[in-house]
Amino acid sequence: MTIKAFECTRFWDAVPVTIFANDLDEVEQLYRTWVETHHPGQRGEPDMVYPYGGDRLEVRLHLDAAAALNTIGVGYWDRAKHAWIIAGAEDPMPRDLAPPEGRVSFYQIESDEGDDAKVFAMSFEEATALYCEWHRDRWGENPGWFTIHKRSRWRLMGELATLRDGLAAEIAGVAGWDNDGVLRILPPDFEPVLGRD
Repeated sequence: MTIKAFECTRFWDAVPVTIFANDLDEVEQLYRTWVETHHPGQRGEPDMVYPYGGDRLEVRLHLDAAAALNTIGVGYWDRAKHAWIIAGAEDPMPRDLAPPEGRVSFYQIESDEGDDAKVFAMSFEEATALYCEWHRDRWGENPGWFTIHKRSRWRLMGELATLRDGLAAEIAGVAGWDNDGVLRILPPDFEPVLGRD
């Protein structure tokens, strides 16, 4: 069986626990053991489990490389190696549960015209400028009324996790589909290549 990566969310902490396992049953057992060992008294079942296998794993290069090690366990982010390391659920926690926050933040823009967007920038001002540029490129005019809210990177789960990878790489821009059909942080004037097979 091929090892897959899973993210387990928990209501008592925003940071998910990354687990490398064969299947969901194995994930639940590893998560339960990890919680009992490191957070006794907390609920031993994850709120949600996001599986990364196949295409969803291939676009997350660091997770894919860790899964290729064919090791079952809990993933920890090694800042020095810029890679995931895998330890047993009962082992001491050797590193962080996730890559550190970078200088780029996630902003959600909501517009009265329905032109909502996920923008990634170093400040509210830069996020506003990127959104306005994106809107002008799409519609040829400045946006009307809109609101901007800074959001936690942990809202970027499941299919949106590739945007979290862009955040970790400190890429500024607007969420969009790249030419390979992957959700990425792209320049506001990104134009997809048309007519690709």
